[in-house]
Amino acid sequence: MKQDGTFVRSAPFSPEDSFGGLYNLKSLRDGRLVVLVERGLPKNFSGRLPEDRELAIELITADLEETRVIYEKKIRAGRWARNPETNAMTRVRFPYHPTIRLGVDPSGRLAIGDNAKYEIEIYDPDKGRILTFSHPYTPVKLEEKDKKAFFDAFKMAVFVGNVKKILPKPPDYIVQLTEFPEFLPPYRGLIFDSEGNLWVHLYTQSRATNVFDVFSPQGEFIHQIIVEGPPIDAWFTSSLNKCFAGNVLWQIERDEDEFASLVKYRLTSGSAGEEHD
Repeated sequence: MKQDGTFVRSAPFSPEDSFGGLYNLKSLRDGRLVVLVERGLPKNFSGRLPEDRELAIELITADLEETRVIYEKKIRAGRWARNPETNAMTRVRFPYHPTIRLGVDPSGRLAIGDNAKYEIEIYDPDKGRILTFSHPYTPVKLEEKDKKAFFDAFKMAVFVGNVKKILPKPPDYIVQLTEFPEFLPPYRGLIFDSEGNLWVHLYTQSRATNVFDVFSPQGEFIHQIIVEGPPIDAWFTSSLNKCFAGNVLWQIERDEDEFASLVKYRLTSGSAGEEHD
């Protein structure tokens, strides 16, 4: 799509795969895109279903053609199962397990993190990895309230007589097959501000979702901060519904009726102000 909103073209991100997914999408200054995808199963796949998810960060041209893979890794974050009532195949997700997180700074550098540990790699999209840094942290033990929070927010679509239905709670077989880790990952996600500083969205003992470690563009730790003002949800840094611009945070927010509003928050050193547009 052009800057004036004119549609140009569309393209599937994995035309030959099934059970894949698009998890993050970032644009570079030259018009190219960086995407975080899960590679699904090849067309007409047969044989034993893989336990691991294969995640990849790919560089895409402005014409939506893949040029190369920047990063890829297999992670264990779920298992395949069949619905005992319909025999339909589904993947049971393992919540809070380590996964791959992605951020892109204003200059086009990538922050890539496997949050199994507190280590982050900085990549040039063309030259490869240019910097790696880590940070000490105290592991946070997963508790029963975390499991309850996951199942309380669980949503699953099924088809009954060709009619789509959202289940109000997970089926018993999903609950039984879901696995949880002993500890929460060190961080939830990564996001850059407009100055190129990296904000690392932390898991905390209190389960507060507005706590961040901030690092300079060179990977030097600056400070741990608590954000006041804009609502910070658990998936703030992995959602496509927000971006930094100067001293402003733009965020898409939805009310109880799923009505979407574009909200502008001004970032200040004192009390946070906000403007609604």
